[in-house]
Amino acid sequence: SIPSESFLTKKLIEQYDVGVGHDIFVVGRFISREGKTRNIPSVRFGAIAQMPAEPIILDGALAQESYLIEARSIPGYSGSPVFLAIPPAPGPAPRVNPNLPEEIKTHIPELLKMVGYNPKRTTQYQLGPWLLGIDYCHIYDKELVFNSATGDPIPNMHVRSNTGMMGVIPAWRLTDILQGPDIMAIVDDLKTAVERGKKKQDQPKP
Repeated sequence: SIPSESFLTKKLIEQYDVGVGHDIFVVGRFISREGKTRNIPSVRFGAIAQMPAEPIILDGALAQESYLIEARSIPGYSGSPVFLAIPPAPGPAPRVNPNLPEEIKTHIPELLKMVGYNPKRTTQYQLGPWLLGIDYCHIYDKELVFNSATGDPIPNMHVRSNTGMMGVIPAWRLTDILQGPDIMAIVDDLKTAVERGKKKQDQPKP
């Protein structure tokens, strides 16, 4: 199980400047080699291609707040957890010559960013892994079908092609569900049942 403390939050995203290009890994079952007598998970690796700024809208589905993840995605990984781990920082910012002209000093922050320095990420240890979210869709593209004899496209016909992209529901959407009224009502009922069971155990036996 994955504790809720390991869910990636909007606060952590801002704190560590999480964004496009950060590495992720997906733990799931590769259906071509998933294990016949044992459940053998496989791990795929990729990166954040797009932050959840605009929702993904699939055919006949609702608009869903989503990350776009490049992980050479294939069908069969829906429901798999997607994790983010930030590698150690490259080190403290290099010293800047105070005698540099001001027009050069103004470009120092962007130059440091180009070489991997991030002032928000000063730890020398790996951060995470956090649960980024859950893979819920494989994104296809549509390719025309051509007549092999004439070379012309055939009207109203296409095939699906693999884009390698997956849609991932952010972990905070899971938190909304787990802390929502429907789930909390079930949790409260369970707590009540546990307390009732304890009281029965504490009663003196005849």
